[in-house]
Amino acid sequence: MKDSEIKTMNRSFGKLEDRRAKILDDELTLKLKKHVKTIRKHSIANMEQLIGKATKKLEANDIEVIYAETSENALEAIYNIVKDHSIIAKSKSNTAGEIGLSQFLESKGIQVVETDLGDRIVQLDPSTQPSHPIGPASHLKMKNIAETISKEFNIEVKPEPRNILNIIKEDVLLKLSKCSIGITGANSIAADDGSILTVHNEGNITMVSMLDTHIIIAGIDKLVETIEDTISVVKLETIFASGKEVPAYECYFIPI
Repeated sequence: MKDSEIKTMNRSFGKLEDRRAKILDDELTLKLKKHVKTIRKHSIANMEQLIGKATKKLEANDIEVIYAETSENALEAIYNIVKDHSIIAKSKSNTAGEIGLSQFLESKGIQVVETDLGDRIVQLDPSTQPSHPIGPASHLKMKNIAETISKEFNIEVKPEPRNILNIIKEDVLLKLSKCSIGITGANSIAADDGSILTVHNEGNITMVSMLDTHIIIAGIDKLVETIEDTISVVKLETIFASGKEVPAYECYFIPI
């Protein structure tokens, strides 16, 4: 990353750090950290049991479960589902990034449409890479982003946040209308009843999950015992990630 990009990213996260610093030492946050630590210890100590219980509950909820031992196994399983499609939609997923899902599918001739704003901006600029899990485009200056979008859509784009947002949003919604498969991650999974919790800030996961086929990629580290545990885990994640007590959107996939 260039020095100028690092400086831009640091400025972008300045307000976040200030906001987070005010809440990390709060009494309620400290109690929550202790509680989540207990949840994590229980999950690690009982992982095999949680995997078995979650698999049974998810399948009882009409969700197909594919257990992949390696990233190669995961990529092969996903490709077998999407191979007859030329375009698929995807929301932010660290696990998908870790296994190189987008690059793999695109190497197979399948277009992957990132639906998160920052990820989509980075996707449109082949000269850069995501710089941070929650702010993938935070290293880019507004002027550079506008130039990238101008080149992509062959229009003059002003370096203004709302203008850039509207252009990318319109394009993503258009491409979503051509997709029938959506891929998301998961923030936490309750083995007790098979509930799956995802959080997001833009509302895009809801749209991606409503396509004909919804693929959820999650590591076993997301497994906890109860739905109450999922809330505690995600609440603490949100505090550390954004300095806020609750995310903008919480989306549960639960049995009916």
